[in-house]
Amino acid sequence: CMIQNIQIQLNEHLYLKDPMQSELGKAMLQKSVELIYELGFEEFTFKKLSTAIPTTEATIYRYFENKHRLLQYLTNWYWSAMTIEYTYLTNNMQQAEQAISTGIELIIHPTKFMPQHPMLSVEKLFGIIINESNKSYLTTSIDEDNQLKLFKPYKDFCNILAASFLKYAPKFSFAHSLASTCVESILHQCYFMQHLPSLTDCKSNTGAKGLQTFIKNLIFNTLDKNK
Repeated sequence: CMIQNIQIQLNEHLYLKDPMQSELGKAMLQKSVELIYELGFEEFTFKKLSTAIPTTEATIYRYFENKHRLLQYLTNWYWSAMTIEYTYLTNNMQQAEQAISTGIELIIHPTKFMPQHPMLSVEKLFGIIINESNKSYLTTSIDEDNQLKLFKPYKDFCNILAASFLKYAPKFSFAHSLASTCVESILHQCYFMQHLPSLTDCKSNTGAKGLQTFIKNLIFNTLDKNK
């Protein structure tokens, strides 16, 4: 696990006061992950967070403008950690096929590679990414947020995955499209396994293995036709 002792620097537009610079801020992040995971983003409020820490609601607003920015902060942290981990895992890999397979496995099994973090639960963050991360960018403010580079960590992860595709099939014209499709497909299939099982053939008890097979077939069949 590469992320345990790494201080991840996030975009300053995500927060009003950097939560990583105080014990209260760190407790705020840790408890928000637990509450969003348990309650869902819609039911999560700063009032509930302030009660759980405990602190005042006004104090939380000194750190984050609203709960949407907090969700964006958590998703940014997650994808930054994933990019660091993927870079570390594939750093000495000579075979592009192995790097691609590792990337797919990391997206599906993040806790296998990042089993624990001293502050933020990777397992619960992964649950939030599956259930809530689309809400961080499916908004009317997406263009303004994009100009502030609030989606850069997600883009960075997709870019490094796309680079593995291009190493395997240098003539392939749609590496970034395939990378984002790969990530989103995995998250959607994980969501369907949990909530809408008729939309997937990957069942909850054996789903991860089946999902890995499905995605690998999807990726390599596409790349092999475009070598």
